Amino acid sequence: MIHPEVHNTVSLEFSAMARAKSVGGEKLHSLGLGEPFWPAPGAVRQKLSEIALSEHYGYKSPFGNQILRQSIAHDVTAIADARIEAENILVTAGAKQALSVVFKTLLEDGDEAIVVDPCFVSYRPQVFLANHNAKIIPWSLTDDFSIDIEALKALITPRSKVLVVNSPNNPSGGLISAVEMQALVAIAKNHNLYLVCDEIYRDFVYHGATFVSANAYRDIYDQIITIDGFSKTYGMTGWRLGYIVASKEFLQNAVKVVQHEMTNVPEILQVAACEAFNLPDGWFEQYRSVLERNVDHYNNALEDISILKTAPIKAGMFCFPKFDLGDFTSDQVAVKLLHSQNVAVTPGVVFGKDWDSYLRVSLSSPEDEFHDAIEKFATFFRTFL
Repeated sequence: MIHPEVHNTVSLEFSAMARAKSVGGEKLHSLGLGEPFWPAPGAVRQKLSEIALSEHYGYKSPFGNQILRQSIAHDVTAIADARIEAENILVTAGAKQALSVVFKTLLEDGDEAIVVDPCFVSYRPQVFLANHNAKIIPWSLTDDFSIDIEALKALITPRSKVLVVNSPNNPSGGLISAVEMQALVAIAKNHNLYLVCDEIYRDFVYHGATFVSANAYRDIYDQIITIDGFSKTYGMTGWRLGYIVASKEFLQNAVKVVQHEMTNVPEILQVAACEAFNLPDGWFEQYRSVLERNVDHYNNALEDISILKTAPIKAGMFCFPKFDLGDFTSDQVAVKLLHSQNVAVTPGVVFGKDWDSYLRVSLSSPEDEFHDAIEKFATFFRTFL
């Protein structure tokens, strides 16, 4: 039986209107989805084409392709300045399945998962899908979406088992600093918590901000688990390729979930994905720089609109402005924006009832399209001034 807290987020009025407009052929300016505007790398697609016609793939290891695991381990080692081996990697069907596997491996009846708030919409449902009798403890970020260590400490109980964070954060654009990450690791260690960090947006940092991986602290605490994948940086959302980085001991249990749910991630996709690690240095910069300029344009276009407040956008694919429009809900505002300007954003309420005066805005559009959409977005809010 599905837990009653597992909701379908597309039931909003906004979602119904957006679908109707799309089906009707109207041009939408989409600032809603977490979808890269760039395609998968040509070398990856070419490799898939070649091996699809020339080779046969049957059942393979549930841990994942060994060459891919070695490549991921080398990449994580370079980013985190930590020794990561192939045996620390478990390949999954996307970062979503990675998180699902982690929760299914860890959570028992009555366990508490402390989950950063706001967060990606699938975190809370996945806790309940893993264990119907687990409990979620929301840990709210501050007004500027930085973390509150003292508030976190007050939430910990003898039943606390997992601490879930996301850096860079979806939806807020916040980023955990080195000092903050050290504090999180220390708290997890002191209370014997598993620190689960979703790092899928690790390459999306702007204006000199620095991404700090939880893997950098693995030598002082082995109950650190990170989630990552190929969807965002490499524009491979439809490929469904993700991975878990964790201790060898943890993965010996986690692999049982993959083995009995799907045997293995399709080998042909894994072999093709290996080409991502042969791309030229700085390959992603062509796209990251566009997103950074989109951040600048967003800030410039909206700086004089007093009823809209946006925390500093340090990283990630989104920003999360707060609106001050009296009793209007985020769904109502999103519907009005879509109706009047054909601009689609994500109502904040999909991230929880505490975020119903916010809208999530995606930065992931080509510059000219983003500029047009944000100008319309700004025009809409100016009508309320």
